[in-house]
Formats: sequence, structure tokens, C-alpha cells
Amino acid sequence: MKYYTKDGTEVIFNPDESRHIAGGRQGSVYDYDSDSCIKLYYNDCQSRIDEKVYDIFCSIKPQNYCVIKELLYDENKQVASYIMKKYISDSVNILFKPTSYTLDNFYSIYQSINTLSNEGIAIFDMYWANAILGIDEITVIDFDKYEKQLPSYMTNPTEQYFYDKEKLRYLNMLKLFSYFKSIYKKSFEEIGYDTSSNDSVKHFLSNTFAMNNNPPLALKKRLEGVKIPIERLYY
Repeated sequence: MKYYTKDGTEVIFNPDESRHIAGGRQGSVYDYDSDSCIKLYYNDCQSRIDEKVYDIFCSIKPQNYCVIKELLYDENKQVASYIMKKYISDSVNILFKPTSYTLDNFYSIYQSINTLSNEGIAIFDMYWANAILGIDEITVIDFDKYEKQLPSYMTNPTEQYFYDKEKLRYLNMLKLFSYFKSIYKKSFEEIGYDTSSNDSVKHFLSNTFAMNNNPPLALKKRLEGVKIPIERLYY
């Protein structure tokens, strides 16, 4: 398949099932080279990465977010693909990793979301499937649905989205708690817990990841005194 970089350089990539890594609603991901992978959007995909959002990410380089190396375009100059850094998952369940792993990564992603909020970025589609849990770092992938919004005091009729800065920050922080809650929920399910009927797990998830005005401090207090997160389930 033929793609083009921003400056018009031709890139050829033919998807091969032997190189397939993952697939989702918008496209499929394949190995590209030793340290990169490539996401190919489906032809009918309606949620392609916003170039304004991509430019902001390149500028601020938010911590714990995947690095997109280059956008690729089709013959109609529509974003059709992108090449990103490859990340490796750790086999250890987050519930059995040191509590500091959760706290450190939560804080780093919190800082990034705070910065993105300042830039007027609205966060969508943030859940466990868009997380790569590495040995030391959780990496947020797939920000294709994030949107650049304008401050509420601007009234340019050509722009669709407007935001109140503090409301946007609050909504984005809700996504942060929901993100970690979904990661933990999936992790409980991986070790055999029924998260829909187990009252102890449901209580743990709802209490640990309830919204708070000081997210890092709140999570630290909720996980205080346990070496690994699953210990909190029992007291």
C-alpha cells in the first residue's frame, strides 16, 4: 500500500498477518521495524487523529504518552496511517506490582492531562485497551479521538468546539480515574475475579478511583500502607 509523508515522500507498506499486532474499531496495528509499529486506518474510519492535536503533542511531549513519529497520508491528503514507537508489555499483573508503580504512573499521567487541559485538549476513548503496562511505565496509546477545543470566550463560528477551562480539566481528570479503574478491573478479571458480582472488588474499584480535587494525593491515601495493590482488597 502506498502512503505519503507531509513533504510528499512516498512510503510503501504492505500489511502482512505475520506482522499484525492488534486491531480495533478504527484500524489495525502492525510491526514496522525493530523499534516502530504502524497503524493503518480502515477506509471507512471516521475517527482519525486530529493534526492540530498531533502538533500539540509534538510540541509539549506529554509524559507516558506514546510517541508518534510521523503521520502518513493517502492520495487525497487525508491522514491514513501513522508510525509510532513500539512499546513492550510486562507480564506481571499490576495488582502484584509495587504500589509505587501505580502511584508514579498515575502522577505522571495526571501531569500530562493537566498540561493537555491547559492546551484545550478534550480527552476521549481512554480505557484499559489503550494502555501498555511496561516494566516501569504505563504508556497511553491511541489518542485518535482527542479534540482541540477553543476557549469559551471565543466565538469563531467556523469552529465547532468550545470549552470552559476548569470544566474541561475536571472532565479530563474524570477520564484519568476511569482509565486506572478500567485497568484494575481488567487486571482483576485476568486473575479470575468476577468484577460484576464480587462486592469486595466493586467496593475496591469504586472507592480507590473515585474523583477527587487532588487526584495524586487522594490515590496515595487510598493505597497507603500496602506494598502491592491487591492487599487493599482484604482490609
